[in-house]
Amino acid sequence: MPDPTQYECTRSSLAAGEPMAGSATAETDIWVLLEYSGRWEPKALEGWPESTAIKSRLHAFLQARPSARFQFIRRETRGRSRQLFVMRSAAPVSGRVVSIDSYEALLNVDLDGMADGTHGQAVTQPLYLVCTHGKRDRCCARYGPPLYRAMAAHAADRVWQTSHLGGHRFAPTLLCLPYGDQYGRLGIGQGTALIDAYDRGDLYDLDYYRGRTALSGPAQAAEILLRRQTGIMTAGALTLRSFHDLGDDRYHADFEFSGAAYDIGMVRSQGATAVRGSCAKEKLSPVWHYSPV
Repeated sequence: MPDPTQYECTRSSLAAGEPMAGSATAETDIWVLLEYSGRWEPKALEGWPESTAIKSRLHAFLQARPSARFQFIRRETRGRSRQLFVMRSAAPVSGRVVSIDSYEALLNVDLDGMADGTHGQAVTQPLYLVCTHGKRDRCCARYGPPLYRAMAAHAADRVWQTSHLGGHRFAPTLLCLPYGDQYGRLGIGQGTALIDAYDRGDLYDLDYYRGRTALSGPAQAAEILLRRQTGIMTAGALTLRSFHDLGDDRYHADFEFSGAAYDIGMVRSQGATAVRGSCAKEKLSPVWHYSPV
């Protein structure tokens, strides 16, 4: 067994030829992003040294919305106020932001109104979150910061470092909001190309696309396979109408794009080699391959 202090889960994943399709955070369509420049513990919100009342306020919101997720965000330079975003990645996608002077102000922020699009200022351009959470996994600390800096040099007001996104073995990992699109294994020079693609209204290269977080893992894979078949690259354009687990690792999905219906069948198979999901953990995870049928 490799020494976990020297192990890199990204190398394990690459050596196994693990595909990324269908590996994004699943069934998550509300993202709460709070600017915090202090130390991020492995479990970021639980380890945050703020009052119990403030953390309880956030936990109550997250528990009331099971598809919601919390992230810390930060920049290498910051202003006097702190930003709080609530982004919705289910159709219709949207985002809201408020500025707060202290974390105690969170007790009075209408988080439900932000999620529903009735409170806060509208976010009109995509945000790009690069995981740099080294306390959670070494690969994110190693590969995330160079990508973040390259992207921030291109669009500083839209690029943030973020706490754990999941999928360390695909580091550097990136989340584009409000769409909920996740990417992995991006080279430093690819970050600016990704921003340019979204400025045109398109996804970036599907070879680096892990999926859309509002969907389940298999549904993410189905969307990617359909995009490959049809060439549809418009961001947020495919609407999942139905998804069926047919048993025996076979699935069928129906999508809609610009009023036209598209369907796809696929089969899932398990790779011969398992991988470590994290540098510090010995537990192995299966490698899944999705193919159209």
